[in-house]
Amino acid sequence: MKGRRLPRFLQVPASGSECLNWHQKLPARVTTAGFPTCGQHKLRGTAAEGAVPFIEPADYKVAQATRETVDLAKLVNNGNGSYTYTFKQNLASATMPSPAINPTITTLVGYDQTLTHRVLVDMGGHAGPTGEATKDFVPNGSAVVKTRNIVETATCQKCHGPEFAGHGGDRVTVDGCVTCHSPNTYDAQSGETVEMSVMIHKIHAGNELASMAGSDGQYYDNPNTTTDETADNGKPYAIWGNSNSRHSWETVAFPGGISKLRIMPHRQSEGCR
Repeated sequence: MKGRRLPRFLQVPASGSECLNWHQKLPARVTTAGFPTCGQHKLRGTAAEGAVPFIEPADYKVAQATRETVDLAKLVNNGNGSYTYTFKQNLASATMPSPAINPTITTLVGYDQTLTHRVLVDMGGHAGPTGEATKDFVPNGSAVVKTRNIVETATCQKCHGPEFAGHGGDRVTVDGCVTCHSPNTYDAQSGETVEMSVMIHKIHAGNELASMAGSDGQYYDNPNTTTDETADNGKPYAIWGNSNSRHSWETVAFPGGISKLRIMPHRQSEGCR
């Protein structure tokens, strides 16, 4: 695929710290089937991690979305405030692990020029200028009709503030998050899905997840009884992130209860992920 122009406001430094990704977006009711819609992927396993007691065995492997670090030799300054970048991966020959968990083969992703695609540009992170931009387009030149943009970044910022960011600071929009946190992308250490719709709802639900309280329906121990109400608590949603550190959210309390999360503003015309 020929690289497309980057937004004019992105000034590309010579550090090579910029990353890009592409994302083929499937129709709304097909996104969970077949393959991860994120165009860049890698096999992630537990064998070489070893720093903490992971849940899954050492030979456990999953497909996990990733991104391409900019090759400055493929980045052309057009001289008018815009740039052209050519991805290393040719979409027509892109392959992916199958199945997504403990894959045994690789299959073609399939470059469908009639579907909406998204290009993501991340710049910066832990230090220096930070920026992120996405561009939706249909390769055959048709108008973009379906975007699958369900939640606005501004909605997240109402609680998380203007510093809303992830992965070191260069992921700052929901449109960018869902480019990689797509169906069939997993955390190898825990075996949990990190698809955006599942991950975000489980994080915010905390111990209100139906699986957490156990058969007695109580997550916390009641000091007025002799029974330990925590004995039947379920396993929390946990994933391994930066520096192979475990993150779980069983103590999270969403203001007003989980029912408030369900009615947070979603774009009704797009449906829910």
